Amino acid sequence: MKNLQQDALRILKSHSIEYPITARFLAEQLGIKKQLKGQEQANVRSVVHALRIQRFPICSSSKGYWIARSQRELDDSISDIQGRINSMQEMVSGLRESVIEEEKESTEEERKKTTYQQYLS
Repeated sequence: MKNLQQDALRILKSHSIEYPITARFLAEQLGIKKQLKGQEQANVRSVVHALRIQRFPICSSSKGYWIARSQRELDDSISDIQGRINSMQEMVSGLRESVIEEEKESTEEERKKTTYQQYLS
């Protein structure tokens, strides 16, 4: 485990669902410098992501991050994450089914040409 991850885990262990730590404050505690607006939160998310993959029960909400103290807390956090995954999957499906107007027009023109050529045959 990298030092940044170890430091984050040490900090997170002192936070609970009642007292979560915000991404911004966690970034400050970890010494992650603000490069661009919102960039430190992205860096914190990367650290939390790595810790979760290593099976640390880190929960989150709009209020911040904490270590789960019960299975229910962990299950609720997993449900929230699964909901975001499902929402993103719907978005991906919509994008896959979308057609770029330029391509749509050229496809319609090709269809008309093919239909006209079949008519002439």
